[in-house]
Amino acid sequence: MNPVTVEIVDVNEIVVLRFLDMCTPTGLGAATAEKIFMKMDQVLQENKIPWNNCIVNMGVRNSIKSRILTINPSVYVHGCPAHMVHSHAHAAGSAYTKLSNIDVEDLAVDLVQRQHEAT
Repeated sequence: MNPVTVEIVDVNEIVVLRFLDMCTPTGLGAATAEKIFMKMDQVLQENKIPWNNCIVNMGVRNSIKSRILTINPSVYVHGCPAHMVHSHAHAAGSAYTKLSNIDVEDLAVDLVQRQHEAT
């Protein structure tokens, strides 16, 4: 899944976030960065949206990011927020487990199980 969203500014300067397209390529090699980028580029061109002012969250090697930066080097690229949150939560959980000898994942499973039993 490669959802593309856009921020639209109306005449009253109100910014609205909207889903544009899922950008799902098909055929042989559909999961490659090249095919995904080509599909994203096609959707943007069909909607007359230039690569200017784009913000992208992707990898660096043989990636959609590297292809976008070839077109417009000033595109801002940031990490995936979901992956950042997961990485921080994992590190915090590991540190807590090390300090307390309580496995955070086991604790979460126990809490869910108890909640399920209580309902």
